[in-house]
Amino acid sequence: IRDRSPSRGLGDVYKRQNIPFLTKKTFFMTYHADVKVGFDLSAVEIEISDSAITITLPPMNEPEITIDPESIKFYNKDAAIFNWTTKEDAVEAIKAATADVNENADIASLKEQSDSQARTLLASLLKDYLDGRNLIIN
Repeated sequence: IRDRSPSRGLGDVYKRQNIPFLTKKTFFMTYHADVKVGFDLSAVEIEISDSAITITLPPMNEPEITIDPESIKFYNKDAAIFNWTTKEDAVEAIKAATADVNENADIASLKEQSDSQARTLLASLLKDYLDGRNLIIN
């Protein structure tokens, strides 16, 4: 069967014909990711009584994952004879890195640390304003 679609060169023909050792895009990559967890401070509820100050924290937000595109480094990217590095490849690499972080980062531990730090910070900020009242953080 002859391929009659327009071609811009030998690599394009091999790419369309999907000959794995020529076109397979395989590589290892490293990247820097930031994972932010926390909650919306504007959603904190505060109740003040004569005996206590009660602070109710909202649920944690979903993690915000940011991959630094400048930090992505590709290794073994020449595994195929024709291995393109296009803008689409970079977008796919960022998607793959984000999925990897979602799957492998210890988000639960980050949320626990965030919650603990928030409680410590609030207790520290409010200790001078308790006037003998108890501080309750839910």
